[in-house]
Amino acid sequence: MDRHYGPWPGPTLKRLLDEGQLFSWAARRFGLDAVAWGGAYPAGFFDALERGRLRLNAPAYAARSAGVVLPGEVAYRSGSAVAADLDGAWFASQGIEPPGGFVPGPPGAERAGERLAAAVAGTAFAFLDVWLTDRIGHRGSVGEGRDLVRRLDAFVAGVLRAREPAMTVVITSDHGNVEDLAHRRHTRADVPLIVVGPGERAFEGARSILDVAPAVRAVWAAP
Repeated sequence: MDRHYGPWPGPTLKRLLDEGQLFSWAARRFGLDAVAWGGAYPAGFFDALERGRLRLNAPAYAARSAGVVLPGEVAYRSGSAVAADLDGAWFASQGIEPPGGFVPGPPGAERAGERLAAAVAGTAFAFLDVWLTDRIGHRGSVGEGRDLVRRLDAFVAGVLRAREPAMTVVITSDHGNVEDLAHRRHTRADVPLIVVGPGERAFEGARSILDVAPAVRAVWAAP
């Protein structure tokens, strides 16, 4: 579309996503059972979605367009999906806990990373949308930003510790904003592209967000 278009896709972007994206490409190549969405949603999310009171952001829309089921509370309780806040504090406040119980802060987030790595073992493509960095960048405080980054750091450590040797972990973003809370806008700062695993070399030439999807497909094509 040649421009940034908020978090909620309109008709033009929906049409592009329906035509093909990583979820649909992976589903066609490996089968829908080999594609996973890693973030769990509360029951109220699905209720609001059905009533038309909530819109899906671009990644979630892309996943659903490909036929991927967005996980709910059952998946969270079983450990096959993780909470948006990574340690599960919000779910715990609603009386919903993951396997082994709720552990607050970075230790809980690290456990969540380990659980997710185990849950997606053997899949061809698993995706986790860490959208709270964006929300805090627009509306939150410096303290909230620091707390989330600490949880994210611990979560990634858990994923890397528990991942299968054949798993390639990719961490990136479409823009910055939580790193500069002097304003509430997106920044033009460089975003990270961190890749760990046997598919690392496919990303060596990546210079923009446009290079990430082709690199993922190159990893899939590798023998």
